[in-house]
Amino acid sequence: MHLERAADGEKLAPIRRSLVLRQFRRLGNVPSAPDHDRVAALDSRALQVGVGDVARQDPESETSLVRPPLGAHRAAFAASERVELGRPLHGRIILGAMPETPEQFWERVHDSLQAPPVHEWDTWPFDGPVQPRPLAPPVEREKPRHGEGGVDCHACAAPDDAYVWTNESWRLRPLAKPSGLPVVVLLEPREHFSAPGDLPEELAAELGFLICRIERAVRSVEGVGLVHVLRYGEGGEHLHIWFMGRTARMEQLRSSFAAIWDDVLPPTPEDVWRENLDLVVAALGD
Repeated sequence: MHLERAADGEKLAPIRRSLVLRQFRRLGNVPSAPDHDRVAALDSRALQVGVGDVARQDPESETSLVRPPLGAHRAAFAASERVELGRPLHGRIILGAMPETPEQFWERVHDSLQAPPVHEWDTWPFDGPVQPRPLAPPVEREKPRHGEGGVDCHACAAPDDAYVWTNESWRLRPLAKPSGLPVVVLLEPREHFSAPGDLPEELAAELGFLICRIERAVRSVEGVGLVHVLRYGEGGEHLHIWFMGRTARMEQLRSSFAAIWDDVLPPTPEDVWRENLDLVVAALGD
């Protein structure tokens, strides 16, 4: 087939312009570039996770959950993906998991309690297998913690003499008597606060600074291998941060069970205990 070349290229200009306009009109049907920060316009069934899967953890991971904390190599999912229904609605209708109520939590777990093989763990302080107690259902209202709202609060009423170190806003106290670990001290604000999140910004900043200082001071005591920094707050409401210096080179104390070992071990001799506290205070300085 022989194609003749057009004698005048200008005759093609209207055709080119027509094609360009048609192509631009078709761009209205081109989907927008994907947004990789979210999952949009997906069928939510594709993201469903089986009931048997451990929450927020990769069910295909080779490590099984035997005790907290999880192994560092256990794969963990990031926060649950949000799925917009039908088409991107930019947050107007979002499908997400709902938190469990205490009743739902109890209903799910109370007949499925596990007895982990703690007798196989080097850090477990006791011999023999354990049997979990029956899990009681949630109560209507939790028992009040000691000193709620600052009423009859021992920490608020305690004099500075009961503490080994103080400043204008904070006080550091030991336990009433020696315990099994070489150093155990607690940091408390002078003013009554219930939780770290209740602190005003200035005191919150001071708390972070003091945690570092006190941890370093406790760790400086000869014979201390590591310092566990903890916050419980289940007994007394007045905010208190624990610093538990565990003995160095004692492999069985190297876990979260160090707090239990503190009760299992015989008390530190009082003269050694007092000397350790003096070393902490000296390391803190003024």
